[in-house]
Amino acid sequence: MQKNAGADRLEICSALDMDGLTPTIGLVDLAVAQADIEKFVMLRPRGGNFVYNDLEFEHIKQDVLVLKQRNIDGFVFGALFPDGSLNIPMIAEVVELAYPKKVALHRAFDFSINGEEKIEELIDAGVCRILTSGKKSEVGQGLDLIRFLQEKYGDRIEIMAGAGVRPGNIREIYLETGIYNFHMSARIAKKSESEYSPDFGYINDDIRVADFTIVKEAVEILKDIGE
Repeated sequence: MQKNAGADRLEICSALDMDGLTPTIGLVDLAVAQADIEKFVMLRPRGGNFVYNDLEFEHIKQDVLVLKQRNIDGFVFGALFPDGSLNIPMIAEVVELAYPKKVALHRAFDFSINGEEKIEELIDAGVCRILTSGKKSEVGQGLDLIRFLQEKYGDRIEIMAGAGVRPGNIREIYLETGIYNFHMSARIAKKSESEYSPDFGYINDDIRVADFTIVKEAVEILKDIGE
């Protein structure tokens, strides 16, 4: 296992091919033992949208109660109402339940119809960070909104760029927006090590993993920007 690519924070999640789901306790414990950096745990019980029914929300809250006992720094969470607006009450309840751990809002912000109008409510609710692509499919298309959020709210809540962040565009994002917080999965397709596939359809697809080299390259660029 390669270590020390230089990242200063880690989002712990499973299922990178689904953009991240709540990890198992075993994965959280392994990450805690391996990484002496800031660690936030994803709260997302399933793939798909961010509209959660009562049973799903109970699932999320039980995960918070168990995982907050681990040596982590916080959680990553987001929720929407069926009409697409940010579910501030649900987010605020998670913030309260997670205390003293922190809570960051993930890209549910980008999928919302009104996230940019709810920043004050997110701040009041105690959300510490917003991960956003500027409400576009990739961050390079959403720089205007990210710049606006950073200039208006960046001294009160952390604005972090995500979705399509790569070593090749970090400098541009920084110069265009002034932000200095970046999120990247750095994921690549890793060839399956299985040499056998039965004739009844066993799936032998490649898996998605974070790549050490990509992370290290991004860190070096950020160090250069900071000098």
